Amino acid sequence: MTSRKLPKSLTEEQVSALLDQVEGKSSMALRNRALLVLMADGGLRLDEVLSLESGDLRREREEVTSLHLTHTKGGWERIVYLTGRGRDALARWLERRASLGLNNGLVVTTLSRGKLRFPVRGDDGQFIPGTTQEKQIQPGRKIQPRYVRELVKRLAEKAGLPDWVHPHTLRHSAAQRLFNSTGNIEIVRKFLGHRAVTTTQIYAEARDKDVRQAVEALEVAPPAEEDEVQRIAKALAALPQEQREALAEVLSA
Repeated sequence: MTSRKLPKSLTEEQVSALLDQVEGKSSMALRNRALLVLMADGGLRLDEVLSLESGDLRREREEVTSLHLTHTKGGWERIVYLTGRGRDALARWLERRASLGLNNGLVVTTLSRGKLRFPVRGDDGQFIPGTTQEKQIQPGRKIQPRYVRELVKRLAEKAGLPDWVHPHTLRHSAAQRLFNSTGNIEIVRKFLGHRAVTTTQIYAEARDKDVRQAVEALEVAPPAEEDEVQRIAKALAALPQEQREALAEVLSA
């Protein structure tokens, strides 16, 4: 029995529902979808995706297929291989990014352009009433983490997802889905860039919890009539997909 708090994660259906809220073909929509998919499928931390640079992109036949992350927690560099959804989202954004003249530097950047007007500060650090100064705003700057946190919160609400969803949830979700599909904790460790597998082991514990909940959902009962069988079948069908898959593994073992 573990005393560690298990990370909350989203199913593939829930991740897709969140991504579907990024609508349209505007530059902002293409950028935001690429940013979110890199976290949801690639397991990137928020700071990793915001610090991603053009030189970190690895191409095969002109298509970006992987990322060489260098700006990572603890300085542990790693390679992240992109899913088809990730390659597509990133390709669409990079094409638009190039058309905006943002070919180099940060991969996901601010897009605002114009002038920002605000009062002049005095020697005491306070704004002086009636004064105005201007600052030129150019695209290509680093996005603030707060913007992404508010973006994920807003999209999750629109998708009808729990209020605990935040950017790091997408990283947890990518790791949990990878472990559920492979059952290999060492692959997940390398995927996340953890130094020790003990840090990654929590995803195996989360899967064990799913198995337990699925088993406990079963009712031990005497042979049922046909209508009772149908009722149980409906109850099992209502379980989340990951719990059904975990239960199937238990029953077939």
